[in-house]
Amino acid sequence: MANTLFTNQNLKSIKSHKDLVNFLNDKEVDLAPNMVKLEYEEQLAFLQQELLRLQDWVRKNKKRVVIIFEGRDAAGKGGAIRRFKRFLNTRAARVVALGKPSEEDKGQWYFRRHMKEL
Repeated sequence: MANTLFTNQNLKSIKSHKDLVNFLNDKEVDLAPNMVKLEYEEQLAFLQQELLRLQDWVRKNKKRVVIIFEGRDAAGKGGAIRRFKRFLNTRAARVVALGKPSEEDKGQWYFRRHMKEL
């Protein structure tokens, strides 16, 4: 592998993510293991911008949206919700965590627990 040390001149020339990727490619650094993460972060930023546009549209058109995340414990719901809500206006969005269904809830219509919150 070629010398990958950063010089002050190199650091000054890197102004963006793209500049950094180009620099590392020029130094023949294998980026393949990290490209998945970089692509994920790019897609996440784009999708978060889309969510902001959606939230603005919902507010302007006086609509409402309900999103239900469901899964087993430690399935990644909390992390997904954090990424989902990261840039949303907190005045217009809220998260409600429902506990384990009671015996009564288990015998009722499945979405009844959610209806209480709506």
